[in-house]
Amino acid sequence: MSMQPHILSFILINLSLIISAPTWAQSCFHPQRNEQIREIFQPEPNYNETSETIHQIHRLIWSYRHQLDPRLVYYRIIGESGGDPFSINPSSGAYGLFQFLGKPYGSSRTHRQILESLYRQYPNKSPRLIQVEYYLKDYLKIFVTAADSGYGCNRNKSYSEYSHLERVAYLGWGSCTEATLQKELNLCNTVDSYQNGACEIASALIRGARTAPLCHLN
Repeated sequence: MSMQPHILSFILINLSLIISAPTWAQSCFHPQRNEQIREIFQPEPNYNETSETIHQIHRLIWSYRHQLDPRLVYYRIIGESGGDPFSINPSSGAYGLFQFLGKPYGSSRTHRQILESLYRQYPNKSPRLIQVEYYLKDYLKIFVTAADSGYGCNRNKSYSEYSHLERVAYLGWGSCTEATLQKELNLCNTVDSYQNGACEIASALIRGARTAPLCHLN
């Protein structure tokens, strides 16, 4: 017995949806599906971390996605410190997950001193969670405020108008000159720690290429 054309069409359409569903599900970016991120963000007992702590870090990063794409946050952490919150650059003294250097504008304390004060204030809290909170809630806020006040990359552009490359360079180097933008782009060609995972996460994004959307994160 032959199938009616409309029945056959219905079956083929639904079959195509079933086949394409896994591909669609895998086409968005999710930190817990990324091998490099999973490897770095394992709960570390010495940092007072549990699986919930790690999920809290991911949720926090996701909550700032409209100001800074999460891939740029993971890119910086992996490239700069490999997830070690106590990493110190012996030549510059840069410190922590994001290799903080110097002081916030108008502060008498360095970023490192501020973070160490927070460790003492919250001795049972993960230092990685403290640093991610500080980076997003304080460090990023300072830069966004400066940019929106005309003291960022371009006096005629607010922070929301910056490209992904301008945002990550501005937060990393404090400016968006041609030199600093190129310096940022060169990290993926010259620095091992960026080549080993970080650039796979964000290279296309900072170069302005088409990338997968962000997944929904519970």
